[in-house]
Amino acid sequence: MAANPQRRQPVEMQPGWVQGLLEQIRCTDAEYPPPNAVKRGEKEIGICTPYMKQLFSLARFYDRESNQLDINLEQAKLDASGQDEQDSEAQLEQAMADHRTKHAEMIGKYNLLMALFWGQVRGHFNMWGQEATIGVRKGWKIVKTAEDDSFHQHGNPFESLRAAGVRIRGGFFQL
Repeated sequence: MAANPQRRQPVEMQPGWVQGLLEQIRCTDAEYPPPNAVKRGEKEIGICTPYMKQLFSLARFYDRESNQLDINLEQAKLDASGQDEQDSEAQLEQAMADHRTKHAEMIGKYNLLMALFWGQVRGHFNMWGQEATIGVRKGWKIVKTAEDDSFHQHGNPFESLRAAGVRIRGGFFQL
């Protein structure tokens, strides 16, 4: 059978970036556990697997890195205010450009890792198609919760991918 020249072929992502992130996941220790305790009314579903802990910890690492970048930008603004106006303006513009690029990378990686984490949780605990809000708590406990908090996921686990600008079309990721 001859190949259909009209059929769109999948675009191959640069393997270095994806392989690098996968290697980071593999080498990550569970050193950034969830900070919140199980709350009244929440139902414990189970405990995170080691792989879930790695995904969550690496995502939290990138979240902390993005916060540190914000602090660094504020410091650059303070440093620039005490210098010659022309030098400080150029320095500040460069710092802001560097911040935008690096911050976008950190937030993108955080969103991707959290989407993978929630997908892994829903798959492991067979929760696909359930509209329950789920959370992760101290002791790596996965819970069903009605309350909103910073470490929960409601509905579609790939929504954070869409928010990061990643589109899924025909089974392929498009950046």
